[in-house]
Amino acid sequence: MSSLKGCTLSGLWRINCKLGVSDAITTASFQFDYRIAQTKHDASIRDYRAQTCGNVFGPCSVKGGIKRATQNSAGPAWAAMTYTAKINKTGTTVQSEIGIRVQDTTVSTY
Repeated sequence: MSSLKGCTLSGLWRINCKLGVSDAITTASFQFDYRIAQTKHDASIRDYRAQTCGNVFGPCSVKGGIKRATQNSAGPAWAAMTYTAKINKTGTTVQSEIGIRVQDTTVSTY
């Protein structure tokens, strides 16, 4: 399960937020800033950065970014990171994704 940590308030923005996931084999995270809606349907995410991935069995790769910077009629503001990691010594890999969605005043992670 993902966790959201480290946010501090700066004006309307929650800054330096870190979304991460960790288990016995891998860790993965990214940082970003977000704000809830100030008027109807204008929640936003900005400054996706600091993607990391660690893996006890070797390589781990990441890709991601802001998928929708500002909430609109198509859906919430949204950022996500996909990570791929070896899960055993034979080289089997798994891929997973973590992300955040901000819609009006609701913030959800996965």
